[in-house]
Amino acid sequence: MSGLARSVFVDGNPSGSRALADGSTLDLGQVVGLANCQKPVGCTDSEMNAVTVERPWGSNNPRWQPYLYGRGSNLVGSGTANFSAYVVVLVGDDPSENDDDPALDGVSVGGTPNPGLGVLLLRAEAFGLRGAHRVLEMTLARTTDPSPGGDPIPIPGPAAMRVLSWRQIR
Repeated sequence: MSGLARSVFVDGNPSGSRALADGSTLDLGQVVGLANCQKPVGCTDSEMNAVTVERPWGSNNPRWQPYLYGRGSNLVGSGTANFSAYVVVLVGDDPSENDDDPALDGVSVGGTPNPGLGVLLLRAEAFGLRGAHRVLEMTLARTTDPSPGGDPIPIPGPAAMRVLSWRQIR
């Protein structure tokens, strides 16, 4: 959630302009800024901590970080339907955290369980032809085994995630 880890499906640095299939351009920094504080650039900590309709969790609001970004056709592989959209997937800490540190998955403090342990948010944005744009946010949780007297123990592996909620943003 700090932005250091990236998917293998990236097309360069996590900022700068990208050419879309219709010849228009997309600025990745602006996508991140709009997700974080509804401004294209220059989000301050106070703006990201602000309680808004879209981000009502204050200091636990996610700090969206680019994780995956590139042409959809590079993601789905050759031999499949033409997928000309440009896809950006951002990752952020979930709002059920109680540690006030959106750059780190929470830990239990003083024996108090953290309901956000092993839970994260994904925000997928697809940019298509002639200005088409869709946004989907999902809350994912790592499947865990209970541990006696402590935090749940994560089950390893990519299949050990489940969708807790999702919403399409218009």
